[in-house]
Amino acid sequence: PHKLRECIPVGVLLRNRLKYALNNQEAIKICKDKQGLVKVDNRIRRTHKFPLGFQDVVSFDKTGEFFRILIDVKGRFQPHRIDEKEGSFKLLKVKRKSIG
Repeated sequence: PHKLRECIPVGVLLRNRLKYALNNQEAIKICKDKQGLVKVDNRIRRTHKFPLGFQDVVSFDKTGEFFRILIDVKGRFQPHRIDEKEGSFKLLKVKRKSIG
């Protein structure tokens, strides 16, 4: 997972950014559903406290929506809607290139 200063919880994303839940209790119920409604980087996450960071892909299979977590000009985390093809891969930083 991500560092505490560089992430937001799944519950905050559902409640404040995407407006899928009106309060924290609804966000908890969405996360803890037995169908596994929330996936982060193609893995089911059932806790509303799971940290989401830069370039994470959040998907909802029931609605077929995919979001990538990006940072806006003011430094806030914003979900950016992407298609299913782009949601299947994770963007990473290149640390080193070598030959042989």
